[in-house]
Amino acid sequence: MTTGFNLRMGRKVWALRAQTFLPPDRIERVIPIRQLVGEESIFELKHIFEKKNFMKPHNYFVYIITNYNKSVLYTGVTNSLSRRINEHSMGLVEGFSKRYNCKYLIYYQHFPDINLAISREKQIKTWIRKKKEELISAFNPGWKFLNDSIPSIEKVYND
Repeated sequence: MTTGFNLRMGRKVWALRAQTFLPPDRIERVIPIRQLVGEESIFELKHIFEKKNFMKPHNYFVYIITNYNKSVLYTGVTNSLSRRINEHSMGLVEGFSKRYNCKYLIYYQHFPDINLAISREKQIKTWIRKKKEELISAFNPGWKFLNDSIPSIEKVYND
């Protein structure tokens, strides 16, 4: 029995060492590692897949915005904090945030995985206002509007 990986990227399979895409008719087949990289590189290839070094890190943010009077809180998730806050500021996002004029960032949390970010967003949305206020106060004690610091926030996670 041959050890192998079935690497999926859309409808094609990527062969790392060969640096080529395999044809779609070979997708369902498990490709033996030895065939891809040779006997001596099996451990190295396994290490790469376990650590996921071949993937570019992603940035996702759970954020809370409010109106000018800080009387309403809106929780959301995005992969670009600057774009999303700009959309809220310009009134491009229909619904609750536009209706209540929520456009001031007061809280954010970074996640490398979208599933974790969505789970955290759902968790925060179930909380009562008092618990959300405690979260915001721990992160941003003066409840200052963070809109002007967004470029530096994203720069930290993009470098």
